[in-house]
Amino acid sequence: MGFEFYEVAIRVVVIFVIYRLVMPKILFIGAHRKGRSPSQRFRFEQYLDYFEENGYQYELSELIQEEDDDIFYRPGAYLKKLIILAKGYLKRLKDVRRANNFDIIFVQREAFSTGTYYFEKMFSKSSAKLIFDFDDSIWLPNVSRGYKNLSF
Repeated sequence: MGFEFYEVAIRVVVIFVIYRLVMPKILFIGAHRKGRSPSQRFRFEQYLDYFEENGYQYELSELIQEEDDDIFYRPGAYLKKLIILAKGYLKRLKDVRRANNFDIIFVQREAFSTGTYYFEKMFSKSSAKLIFDFDDSIWLPNVSRGYKNLSF
């Protein structure tokens, strides 16, 4: 192979590295995996192909894994649900630690499903631009039968 091959290969690598450094990176913070939540599909998932086609890089950080889905939404199993929440808490801590690696952090509804704003506050301290997408009627209390049992 001649010098021209190596020169082209080096140019391709340099372009790839520059592309990866310059193109915006988005972290989507959601409760569910892709395709699981109608709210997420409407709010941001429908645009993911567009982002990819236009050079954006993105990650979806979901709290509830597919294997935890059934446990989380059925009655009882409180210890298992506590474990799921603990895993989600650790995942959000990981997201906070790597928040500066992203240009944009998009929080759909809430970062953690306990009603606190701790993770949103931590994301706001990062260098990333923070976008909140709230559901309609955010001024109304979010009290379902399941949550009412957990109230103080």
